Amino acid sequence: MTATQKEILHLISLDQGEWQTRNFGDEDHFGWMIAGVNEEVGELSHAILKAHQGIRNSANHLDDIKDAVADTVIYLMGAGNRLGVDFLKVINTHINPRAKYEKRGYDTIQLLSNVSTDAAKLYLSVNMAMTEKPVIDPKEVFITYAASLVISLVAVAEHYEFDFAENVDKTWMQVSTRDWKENPIDGTVATDQVGEDTEG
Repeated sequence: MTATQKEILHLISLDQGEWQTRNFGDEDHFGWMIAGVNEEVGELSHAILKAHQGIRNSANHLDDIKDAVADTVIYLMGAGNRLGVDFLKVINTHINPRAKYEKRGYDTIQLLSNVSTDAAKLYLSVNMAMTEKPVIDPKEVFITYAASLVISLVAVAEHYEFDFAENVDKTWMQVSTRDWKENPIDGTVATDQVGEDTEG
C-alpha cells in the first residue's frame, strides 16, 4: 500500500469517527462495530460464492464484492475510533509474509478463508481482551488482528483488480451522506431538505 493510499484511508477514518458520533452518539459500543465487520464479511462471502457458482447473474457480483470490502474497512475504522485507535497504526502494522503475496498465489477460496479467519480471530480475541480484568491491552489486540484482516482484504482487491483505497474512498463518499437520525429507514436525506440546507 502506497503512502498516498494510507493517507486516504487515514483521513476517511478521522471523518468516519465524526460521522459515527453524529449519527449514533458516543454510547455505541465497540462490539457493535465488530458485529458490523462480521456482517460485511458475510456479504463478501455471499458475493464471492455466487460469482464462483455463476448464479444470480442479475446482480453485479464484482460491485457487491467491492462494496463489502469497503464496508468491512469502514466498520473496522468505526471499531478503532471507539477504542481510540488511530487507523494509521492498523495499516502500518506488518503481520506476516501474507502482506507480500501475489494474487496469482492464492485462489478465491483461500482468499475468502483468510478474510473469514481473520474476522473470527478479531472478534474472539478482542472480546477476550475486554473482559472485566483484561490481561492484555484491547487496543494492541485490535491493531494486530485488524491489520491482518486489512491485509487479507487488500489481497481480495488485488485478486479482483481494483484499487483498495480508492474503492473505500468511493464507498465512503456515499456512506458519509447518510443521516440515520433524520431518516432511520435508509439514512437518506430528503432532496428538498438538502436544497434548504444549501440555500440557507
